[in-house]
Amino acid sequence: MTIEQIKDITKDLKVLLVEDDEKVLDITLKILGTFFPNIQTAIDGQDGLEKFKLNSHNLVITDISMPKMDGLEMIKAMREIDDTLDVVILSAMNEPKAIVESLKLGIDGYLFKPLSFNKFIEVMENVFHKEAIKSKLVSYDTNLNDEIQKRALELNKEIITDKITSIGTLSSLMLKLETIDNFKSPVVILLNIDNFKIYNQLYGVEAGDKILIKFANILKEYNKNRDYELFRINADEFVLLDTIEYMDIDKYEKDMEELFKLDTLIDIEGVDEPVDIEFTAGISFSSTQALKKANMALFEARKRGRNFIGFSYDIDYTKELQSNLFWKQEIKNALEQKRVIAFYQPIVNRDQQIVQYESLVRIKRYNDDDPVDILAPSDFLDISVMTKQYLMLTKYMIETTLKTMKDKNVSISINLTYQDIKNSDIYVNLKENIKKYHLEDKTEFDISNSVIFEILEHEGIDCYNSFVDFIKEFKDMGVKIALDDFGTGFSNFSHITGLNPDYIKLDGALIENIDKDKKAYDLVNAIVKFSKELGINTIAEHVHSKEIFDITYKLGIDKFQGYYFGEPSEDI
Repeated sequence: MTIEQIKDITKDLKVLLVEDDEKVLDITLKILGTFFPNIQTAIDGQDGLEKFKLNSHNLVITDISMPKMDGLEMIKAMREIDDTLDVVILSAMNEPKAIVESLKLGIDGYLFKPLSFNKFIEVMENVFHKEAIKSKLVSYDTNLNDEIQKRALELNKEIITDKITSIGTLSSLMLKLETIDNFKSPVVILLNIDNFKIYNQLYGVEAGDKILIKFANILKEYNKNRDYELFRINADEFVLLDTIEYMDIDKYEKDMEELFKLDTLIDIEGVDEPVDIEFTAGISFSSTQALKKANMALFEARKRGRNFIGFSYDIDYTKELQSNLFWKQEIKNALEQKRVIAFYQPIVNRDQQIVQYESLVRIKRYNDDDPVDILAPSDFLDISVMTKQYLMLTKYMIETTLKTMKDKNVSISINLTYQDIKNSDIYVNLKENIKKYHLEDKTEFDISNSVIFEILEHEGIDCYNSFVDFIKEFKDMGVKIALDDFGTGFSNFSHITGLNPDYIKLDGALIENIDKDKKAYDLVNAIVKFSKELGINTIAEHVHSKEIFDITYKLGIDKFQGYYFGEPSEDI
């Protein structure tokens, strides 16, 4: 969303800013003044509530800790008057209890002091979109039937046409891929602008949008004598789509060479020097999961320092294909010969006593030089997805782990991705095996062999309600829920109350350098306090030394996992 688009939405909004600190008030007013021409201020919660009653405000931005009436009491009272009110909190990191209470009130965003312009834009974007929708809904009240039909067409256009570049969106690309003739296959060329975030940081969001527009225009010009369909599917990602009956590798290789010869040196208004847009490409010639495979090719191109790589061909692809075929057979043999095994890494309590384990997949391989090789998931898991063997591996690990739990009477966690949760076969397999080994209906006082699902909660959840329903159903069966890699972004804080997890596993990247990285220390400290307010246990991963253990122990973390306590092992 451009600055102009934001200003168009906010020009008629009435904003109430409630802040008792004059310095913070002045700084915040300067930032808000960029967007909101109509701002009223209040010095505390009571003052804010009285002004809200007298004037119909659309948005309230408030501190929490204030004299007379705090921000949370004020929000609650305001919401009783107008439950559609937009509310954004502006407060400090060290108020975990306040974070919990504000989430329960259904706030629209949480900003930390001191307020930064970029973070303000990021958090406020949802509010801007919400207000835009409200404005549109009001306009529908007149001539409802005709307006709805007319707006439905407009909204459909908005869904399939990118507002910034006027080319197709991700939704229109996915629709196109789903409706390709059975006798044709897609060619997906995925382009990613290198270091686009740096452009935004250096020149600002407005200049970033102009870069996107100019790059889209370069692609349109390139496409004048070609038949690709153009899409912008993400902030800095574009797609050229072709549909073919017969493969012509030479054509696409030539097209890519010409694409990378284009003059991408552009002038941007407000930027002193020309910007040279560099990009990387990945190509998929596959009829299934085309976009995913193009993304894999792009990732590989970046890793190798190349402009582009094709998923199903490139200079070294014959060797890679042979390798993939080898691994496909190796995984098949390992499953048949029961060489797929579970390794278990201990998790200890504050007394350093083992209280549970995490289950990790491994493959044993026998060879002449070494009696036994133990292969890590990085060797075979991605290929298992490509060769459609991932489901068999997952089912095998579920049954193996749950049987171990029953036999050893221990608590073990099973790793699940969001894609696993969406898979109906895995869903059925989990339920059947939990019942088969009588691991359901465990009480709070009988958790020695409770099942734990470790779930990576990420931004790509396309059906959040189904995700919550899955968790609730299994929690009702006695399963414990752990959110894995927590702390990689504040976005997952807002989902905590809905997911109601039993454990939060702090991201290992925060823990392993917590003795040297003050930001990591402060964030972990805040998450621990936040979790305690909600009654959620915390687990620190990647605890590799006594120093790390001592720090995390003093922060109040409940459980610990890492090489300091034990490496993954086949035995429990």
